[in-house]
Amino acid sequence: MKKILTIVLCVVLAVALLGCSGNNNPIIGEWKYVYDELPVLLGIENEDMLKNPDDYGLVIVESIEFKSDGTYSIKLTDGTISETGKYKVEDDKIMVVGNETSGDYVAFTIEGDTLKGDGVHLEK
Repeated sequence: MKKILTIVLCVVLAVALLGCSGNNNPIIGEWKYVYDELPVLLGIENEDMLKNPDDYGLVIVESIEFKSDGTYSIKLTDGTISETGKYKVEDDKIMVVGNETSGDYVAFTIEGDTLKGDGVHLEK
C-alpha cells in the first residue's frame, strides 16, 4: 500500500510540474516595428511621417504577433490586420508561411526584447 501511494504521489507531482512548465519560446508575443533604418532605405527625409503616419495619410506596419499555436498576424497603424498565417521556428530561423502553402525562411536573432533580421527591427 505504501509503495502504491508513493507511485501515485510521483505521478501527481510529475503531472503538476509539466502543467506548470509554461511556454518558454521567446518569439511568442507582440513585436512592434522600429523604423530606425527605414527612412534611409526609402529615401524619406521627414522621419515624422513614420512616427505619425496618420497625420500624412499613411498606413504602415505597426506590429507582428506570434502566437503559441504557430500562427501570426501583422497589424497596421490603422488597426487593421493586413496578414495572417503560420510560422515555425528552427534554430535561429523563422519560416513565415502566410496564406500560401510554401514559405520563406528568414534569419533572425533575439536579444532580450529585440528581434532583428534581414532589415527588420522589432521590439517587445
